[in-house]
Amino acid sequence: MRAVLRQNQYAPMRLAEEVALVLAVQEGLLDELKPGEVASFRASLARARERGAGEVLRKVETTGKLDEADKAALLAVLRELAASQIADNV
Repeated sequence: MRAVLRQNQYAPMRLAEEVALVLAVQEGLLDELKPGEVASFRASLARARERGAGEVLRKVETTGKLDEADKAALLAVLRELAASQIADNV
Protein backbone atom coordinates (compact mmCIF):
# COMPACT_ATOMS: atom_id res chain seq x y z
CA MET A 1 0.00 0.00 0.00
CA ARG A 2 2.85 2.38 0.76
CA ALA A 3 4.37 1.87 -2.67
CA VAL A 4 1.05 2.73 -4.26
CA LEU A 5 0.50 5.98 -2.36
CA ARG A 6 4.12 7.18 -2.29
CA GLN A 7 4.30 10.70 -3.72
CA ASN A 8 7.05 13.09 -4.63
CA GLN A 9 7.23 16.07 -2.30
CA TYR A 10 6.36 18.67 -4.94
CA ALA A 11 4.21 16.48 -7.19
CA PRO A 12 1.23 15.26 -5.16
CA MET A 13 -1.32 12.95 -6.73
CA ARG A 14 -4.78 14.19 -7.53
CA LEU A 15 -7.65 12.90 -5.42
CA ALA A 16 -9.11 10.90 -8.31
CA GLU A 17 -5.78 9.12 -8.86
CA GLU A 18 -5.54 8.25 -5.18
CA VAL A 19 -9.09 6.89 -5.23
CA ALA A 20 -8.34 4.82 -8.33
CA LEU A 21 -5.16 3.42 -6.81
CA VAL A 22 -6.78 2.51 -3.49
CA LEU A 23 -9.63 0.86 -5.39
CA ALA A 24 -7.14 -1.14 -7.46
CA VAL A 25 -5.40 -2.30 -4.28
CA GLN A 26 -8.69 -3.20 -2.57
CA GLU A 27 -9.70 -5.29 -5.56
CA GLY A 28 -6.34 -7.07 -5.69
CA LEU A 29 -5.55 -5.75 -9.15
CA LEU A 30 -1.95 -4.94 -8.25
CA ASP A 31 -1.19 -8.14 -6.36
CA GLU A 32 0.86 -9.59 -9.20
CA LEU A 33 2.98 -6.45 -9.63
CA LYS A 34 6.34 -6.07 -7.94
CA PRO A 35 6.73 -2.89 -5.86
CA GLY A 36 8.99 -1.42 -8.54
CA GLU A 37 6.30 -1.93 -11.18
CA VAL A 38 3.68 0.04 -9.26
CA ALA A 39 5.11 3.35 -10.48
CA SER A 40 4.52 2.25 -14.05
CA PHE A 41 0.92 1.37 -13.21
CA ARG A 42 0.46 4.77 -11.61
CA ALA A 43 1.78 6.42 -14.76
CA SER A 44 -0.70 4.42 -16.83
CA LEU A 45 -3.60 6.03 -14.96
CA ALA A 46 -3.43 8.86 -17.48
CA ARG A 47 -4.65 6.32 -20.04
CA ALA A 48 -7.66 5.63 -17.81
CA ARG A 49 -9.01 9.03 -18.75
CA GLU A 50 -8.65 8.11 -22.43
CA ARG A 51 -10.27 4.70 -21.97
CA GLY A 52 -13.57 5.99 -20.73
CA ALA A 53 -12.96 6.77 -17.08
CA GLY A 54 -12.47 10.49 -17.67
CA GLU A 55 -15.97 11.47 -16.60
CA VAL A 56 -15.81 9.30 -13.47
CA LEU A 57 -12.45 10.76 -12.48
CA ARG A 58 -13.75 14.30 -13.03
CA LYS A 59 -16.74 13.55 -10.78
CA VAL A 60 -14.45 12.28 -8.04
CA GLU A 61 -12.32 15.43 -8.35
CA THR A 62 -15.29 17.80 -8.19
CA THR A 63 -17.58 16.01 -5.72
CA GLY A 64 -15.23 13.79 -3.74
CA LYS A 65 -17.72 10.95 -4.20
CA LEU A 66 -17.77 7.65 -6.07
CA ASP A 67 -21.18 6.01 -6.51
CA GLU A 68 -21.63 2.31 -7.33
CA ALA A 69 -22.16 2.82 -11.07
CA ASP A 70 -19.06 4.99 -11.36
CA LYS A 71 -17.09 2.54 -9.22
CA ALA A 72 -18.02 -0.29 -11.59
CA ALA A 73 -16.99 1.77 -14.63
CA LEU A 74 -13.70 2.76 -13.03
CA LEU A 75 -12.99 -0.83 -11.99
CA ALA A 76 -13.49 -2.05 -15.55
CA VAL A 77 -10.86 0.39 -16.80
CA LEU A 78 -8.50 -0.40 -13.91
CA ARG A 79 -8.79 -4.13 -14.60
CA GLU A 80 -7.86 -3.49 -18.22
CA LEU A 81 -4.87 -1.35 -17.24
CA ALA A 82 -3.67 -3.89 -14.65
CA ALA A 83 -3.96 -6.77 -17.11
CA SER A 84 -1.99 -4.78 -19.68
CA GLN A 85 0.69 -3.91 -17.11
CA ILE A 86 1.00 -7.53 -16.00
CA ALA A 87 1.23 -8.73 -19.60
CA ASP A 88 3.95 -6.16 -20.33
CA ASN A 89 6.01 -7.40 -17.38
CA VAL A 90 5.91 -11.08 -18.27
